[in-house]
Amino acid sequence: MAAGTPKFNPYVGNALEFTPLVGSGNNGINAGLGGDSYLVRYRASGSNTSNHIAPGNFMLMDYVGFYPLVDMDFTDLQVFDNTNYASRYTSGLRLMVVTTIPQSVSGVAEVNVTYTDSNNVQTSVSFWVTAITSIGTINCLTSNGYFDRTLGPFVPLGPGTIDVKQVDSITMLSPAGGFCAFVLVKPIYETTVYSANTPVELEFPRNKVPAFVPSGAYLNHIVGTVQTTTTSGSTTGVICFARE
Repeated sequence: MAAGTPKFNPYVGNALEFTPLVGSGNNGINAGLGGDSYLVRYRASGSNTSNHIAPGNFMLMDYVGFYPLVDMDFTDLQVFDNTNYASRYTSGLRLMVVTTIPQSVSGVAEVNVTYTDSNNVQTSVSFWVTAITSIGTINCLTSNGYFDRTLGPFVPLGPGTIDVKQVDSITMLSPAGGFCAFVLVKPIYETTVYSANTPVELEFPRNKVPAFVPSGAYLNHIVGTVQTTTTSGSTTGVICFARE
Protein backbone atom coordinates (compact mmCIF):
# COMPACT_ATOMS: atom_id res chain seq x y z
CA MET A 1 0.00 0.00 0.00
CA ALA A 2 1.49 3.31 -1.05
CA ALA A 3 1.88 6.43 1.07
CA GLY A 4 -0.74 9.18 0.91
CA THR A 5 -4.47 8.51 1.09
CA PRO A 6 -4.79 5.84 2.32
CA LYS A 7 -1.71 6.04 4.49
CA PHE A 8 1.16 3.56 4.20
CA ASN A 9 0.70 0.18 5.90
CA PRO A 10 3.90 -1.83 6.52
CA TYR A 11 2.05 -5.07 7.38
CA VAL A 12 3.63 -5.46 10.82
CA GLY A 13 2.26 -8.02 13.27
CA ASN A 14 3.13 -11.31 14.93
CA ALA A 15 4.97 -13.61 12.52
CA LEU A 16 2.68 -15.98 10.56
CA GLU A 17 -0.40 -14.90 12.58
CA PHE A 18 -3.48 -13.71 10.71
CA THR A 19 -3.88 -10.01 11.52
CA PRO A 20 -7.26 -8.45 10.59
CA LEU A 21 -7.33 -5.04 8.88
CA VAL A 22 -10.14 -2.63 9.81
CA GLY A 23 -10.69 0.59 7.86
CA SER A 24 -11.09 3.85 9.76
CA GLY A 25 -10.38 7.36 8.51
CA ASN A 26 -7.50 7.02 6.06
CA ASN A 27 -6.63 3.51 7.24
CA GLY A 28 -7.64 2.35 3.78
CA ILE A 29 -9.66 4.52 1.39
CA ASN A 30 -12.18 6.38 3.54
CA ALA A 31 -15.65 4.89 3.00
CA GLY A 32 -17.33 7.52 5.19
CA LEU A 33 -19.35 6.83 8.31
CA GLY A 34 -19.53 3.43 9.96
CA GLY A 35 -22.01 0.80 8.87
CA ASP A 36 -22.59 -1.25 5.73
CA SER A 37 -22.74 0.57 2.40
CA TYR A 38 -22.81 0.13 -1.38
CA LEU A 39 -20.44 1.46 -4.03
CA VAL A 40 -22.48 3.83 -6.24
CA ARG A 41 -19.90 5.94 -8.12
CA TYR A 42 -16.29 5.25 -9.11
CA ARG A 43 -13.91 7.62 -10.92
CA ALA A 44 -10.15 7.11 -11.29
CA SER A 45 -7.21 8.18 -13.45
CA GLY A 46 -3.41 8.32 -13.57
CA SER A 47 -2.13 11.79 -12.77
CA ASN A 48 0.47 12.46 -15.49
CA THR A 49 1.85 11.20 -18.77
CA SER A 50 5.11 9.74 -17.42
CA ASN A 51 3.96 7.62 -14.50
CA HIS A 52 3.62 4.31 -16.40
CA ILE A 53 0.22 3.71 -14.74
CA ALA A 54 -1.97 4.10 -17.81
CA PRO A 55 -3.09 2.07 -19.55
CA GLY A 56 -3.73 0.00 -16.48
CA ASN A 57 -6.19 -2.35 -14.82
CA PHE A 58 -7.57 -0.92 -11.56
CA MET A 59 -8.93 -3.39 -8.99
CA LEU A 60 -10.63 -1.99 -5.88
CA MET A 61 -10.12 -4.41 -2.98
CA ASP A 62 -11.13 -4.86 0.62
CA TYR A 63 -7.84 -5.80 2.30
CA VAL A 64 -9.26 -8.19 4.90
CA GLY A 65 -6.10 -9.18 6.77
CA PHE A 66 -2.57 -10.52 6.40
CA TYR A 67 0.00 -13.04 7.56
CA PRO A 68 3.22 -11.06 8.20
CA LEU A 69 6.93 -11.87 8.31
CA VAL A 70 6.94 -14.96 6.13
CA ASP A 71 10.64 -15.89 5.88
CA MET A 72 11.58 -16.23 2.21
CA ASP A 73 14.99 -17.75 3.08
CA PHE A 74 13.53 -20.55 5.23
CA THR A 75 12.79 -23.65 3.14
CA ASP A 76 11.05 -25.74 5.82
CA LEU A 77 7.27 -25.76 6.35
CA GLN A 78 5.90 -22.50 7.83
CA VAL A 79 2.51 -23.03 9.52
CA PHE A 80 0.16 -20.04 9.81
CA ASP A 81 -1.85 -19.14 12.92
CA ASN A 82 -5.56 -18.69 12.10
CA THR A 83 -6.83 -17.97 15.61
CA ASN A 84 -8.27 -14.73 14.22
CA TYR A 85 -10.46 -14.86 11.12
CA ALA A 86 -12.03 -12.71 8.41
CA SER A 87 -15.07 -11.66 10.45
CA ARG A 88 -16.47 -9.29 7.77
CA TYR A 89 -17.23 -12.23 5.48
CA THR A 90 -18.94 -15.23 7.06
CA SER A 91 -20.44 -16.73 3.89
CA GLY A 92 -19.70 -16.59 0.19
CA LEU A 93 -16.20 -15.41 1.01
CA ARG A 94 -14.72 -15.09 -2.49
CA LEU A 95 -11.46 -13.99 -0.89
CA MET A 96 -8.19 -14.18 -2.82
CA VAL A 97 -4.51 -14.01 -1.80
CA VAL A 98 -1.78 -11.60 -2.88
CA THR A 99 1.85 -11.54 -1.80
CA THR A 100 3.50 -8.28 -0.78
CA ILE A 101 7.27 -7.80 -0.62
CA PRO A 102 8.64 -4.58 0.93
CA GLN A 103 12.25 -5.09 -0.14
CA SER A 104 14.15 -6.08 -3.27
CA VAL A 105 14.22 -9.75 -4.24
CA SER A 106 17.16 -10.90 -6.34
CA GLY A 107 15.43 -13.67 -8.25
CA VAL A 108 12.32 -15.75 -8.69
CA ALA A 109 11.34 -18.35 -6.09
CA GLU A 110 8.83 -21.18 -6.22
CA VAL A 111 6.40 -21.42 -3.32
CA ASN A 112 4.00 -24.18 -2.25
CA VAL A 113 0.87 -22.88 -0.50
CA THR A 114 -1.78 -24.89 1.36
CA TYR A 115 -5.11 -23.10 1.90
CA THR A 116 -8.69 -23.86 2.95
CA ASP A 117 -11.61 -22.57 0.87
CA SER A 118 -15.09 -21.48 1.97
CA ASN A 119 -16.33 -25.08 1.59
CA ASN A 120 -13.64 -26.16 4.09
CA VAL A 121 -11.73 -28.03 1.38
CA GLN A 122 -7.95 -27.94 1.82
CA THR A 123 -5.87 -27.56 -1.36
CA SER A 124 -2.18 -27.13 -2.16
CA VAL A 125 -0.83 -25.13 -5.12
CA SER A 126 2.59 -24.01 -6.31
CA PHE A 127 3.41 -20.64 -7.85
CA TRP A 128 6.39 -18.37 -8.49
CA VAL A 129 7.19 -15.07 -6.80
CA THR A 130 8.73 -12.82 -9.43
CA ALA A 131 11.91 -10.81 -8.97
CA ILE A 132 11.53 -7.32 -7.54
CA THR A 133 14.56 -5.17 -8.24
CA SER A 134 13.43 -1.83 -6.74
CA ILE A 135 13.04 -1.35 -2.99
CA GLY A 136 9.58 -0.10 -2.06
CA THR A 137 7.61 -2.22 -4.51
CA ILE A 138 4.82 -3.51 -2.31
CA ASN A 139 2.42 -5.53 -4.42
CA CYS A 140 4.40 -8.38 -5.93
CA LEU A 141 2.86 -10.10 -8.93
CA THR A 142 2.63 -13.85 -8.79
CA SER A 143 2.94 -16.25 -11.68
CA ASN A 144 0.96 -19.36 -12.48
CA GLY A 145 4.13 -20.86 -13.94
CA TYR A 146 7.15 -18.62 -14.19
CA PHE A 147 8.41 -19.77 -17.55
CA ASP A 148 5.19 -19.05 -19.45
CA ARG A 149 4.97 -15.56 -17.91
CA THR A 150 1.25 -15.83 -17.12
CA LEU A 151 1.18 -13.08 -14.54
CA GLY A 152 -1.64 -11.86 -12.32
CA PRO A 153 -2.08 -10.26 -8.90
CA PHE A 154 -3.48 -13.32 -7.11
CA VAL A 155 -1.96 -16.56 -5.91
CA PRO A 156 -3.43 -19.12 -8.33
CA LEU A 157 -6.09 -21.46 -6.95
CA GLY A 158 -6.24 -25.22 -7.31
CA PRO A 159 -8.85 -27.10 -9.37
CA GLY A 160 -12.37 -27.05 -7.94
CA THR A 161 -11.86 -24.04 -5.65
CA ILE A 162 -12.97 -20.45 -6.27
CA ASP A 163 -11.87 -18.67 -3.10
CA VAL A 164 -9.73 -18.79 0.05
CA LYS A 165 -11.05 -18.87 3.61
CA GLN A 166 -7.60 -19.02 5.21
CA VAL A 167 -3.99 -19.80 4.33
CA ASP A 168 -2.73 -22.79 6.34
CA SER A 169 0.96 -23.06 5.49
CA ILE A 170 3.65 -22.28 2.94
CA THR A 171 6.96 -23.84 1.93
CA MET A 172 9.63 -21.92 0.03
CA LEU A 173 11.01 -24.43 -2.48
CA SER A 174 14.05 -22.21 -2.98
CA PRO A 175 15.36 -19.27 -0.92
CA ALA A 176 14.71 -15.73 -2.18
CA GLY A 177 15.90 -13.52 0.68
CA GLY A 178 13.96 -11.21 2.97
CA PHE A 179 10.37 -11.44 4.17
CA CYS A 180 6.93 -11.21 2.59
CA ALA A 181 3.32 -11.06 3.73
CA PHE A 182 0.36 -13.05 2.44
CA VAL A 183 -2.71 -10.81 2.26
CA LEU A 184 -6.37 -11.87 1.99
CA VAL A 185 -8.33 -9.50 -0.25
CA LYS A 186 -11.94 -9.26 -1.37
CA PRO A 187 -12.29 -7.99 -4.98
CA ILE A 188 -15.01 -5.33 -5.14
CA TYR A 189 -14.69 -3.63 -8.52
CA GLU A 190 -12.44 -3.82 -11.58
CA THR A 191 -12.03 -1.33 -14.43
CA THR A 192 -9.49 -0.19 -17.03
CA VAL A 193 -7.92 3.27 -17.29
CA TYR A 194 -6.87 3.58 -20.92
CA SER A 195 -4.89 6.82 -20.93
CA ALA A 196 -3.16 9.07 -18.41
CA ASN A 197 -5.17 12.13 -17.36
CA THR A 198 -8.29 10.58 -18.89
CA PRO A 199 -10.50 9.36 -16.05
CA VAL A 200 -12.89 6.45 -16.24
CA GLU A 201 -16.18 6.82 -14.41
CA LEU A 202 -19.18 4.60 -13.72
CA GLU A 203 -22.42 5.22 -11.84
CA PHE A 204 -23.53 1.91 -10.40
CA PRO A 205 -27.31 2.27 -9.98
CA ARG A 206 -27.58 3.26 -13.65
CA ASN A 207 -25.08 0.84 -15.21
CA LYS A 208 -24.39 -1.96 -12.79
CA VAL A 209 -25.56 -3.52 -9.52
CA PRO A 210 -23.84 -1.61 -6.68
CA ALA A 211 -21.10 -3.60 -4.97
CA PHE A 212 -21.56 -4.31 -1.26
CA VAL A 213 -18.99 -2.74 1.07
CA PRO A 214 -19.26 -4.04 4.65
CA SER A 215 -18.58 -2.06 7.78
CA GLY A 216 -14.85 -1.94 8.53
CA ALA A 217 -13.79 -2.55 4.92
CA TYR A 218 -10.11 -1.63 4.42
CA LEU A 219 -10.18 -0.38 0.83
CA ASN A 220 -7.24 0.04 -1.52
CA HIS A 221 -6.24 -0.65 -5.11
CA ILE A 222 -4.14 -3.10 -7.03
CA VAL A 223 -3.08 -1.51 -10.31
CA GLY A 224 -1.82 -3.80 -13.06
CA THR A 225 -0.01 -2.00 -15.91
CA VAL A 226 1.10 -3.00 -19.40
CA GLN A 227 4.37 -1.09 -18.98
CA THR A 228 7.56 -3.04 -18.35
CA THR A 229 9.13 -0.26 -16.27
CA THR A 230 8.55 0.48 -12.59
CA THR A 231 5.17 2.03 -11.86
CA SER A 232 5.40 5.46 -10.26
CA GLY A 233 3.37 8.60 -9.86
CA SER A 234 -0.12 9.01 -8.43
CA THR A 235 -3.58 7.66 -9.05
CA THR A 236 -6.46 10.00 -8.29
CA GLY A 237 -10.21 9.69 -8.19
CA VAL A 238 -13.49 9.84 -6.34
CA ILE A 239 -15.49 6.98 -4.86
CA CYS A 240 -19.01 7.50 -3.51
CA PHE A 241 -20.86 5.17 -1.16
CA ALA A 242 -24.52 4.89 -0.12
CA ARG A 243 -25.58 3.63 3.29
CA GLU A 244 -27.74 0.53 3.40
